[in-house]
Amino acid sequence: MFGNKLSRLPEFSNLAVGGEIYESLAVKIKEMLRDPIQQKQFLPNLRNLGFKP
Repeated sequence: MFGNKLSRLPEFSNLAVGGEIYESLAVKIKEMLRDPIQQKQFLPNLRNLGFKP
C-alpha cells in the first residue's frame, strides 16, 4: 500500500528510470522498503501517509 502511495509523490520521481510507469516504480519502492537502511529516506513521507512504526 505505501509503495503505491509513495510512487505517486513528486519527491520520488527521481527513482523512476526513463518513462517508467507508476506501477513499476511502486514495485521498486516496495523492494527498497524491505531494506532497513533504505527505509530511512522514506520515513518522513511514510509518516505523512499515516504509517505508524
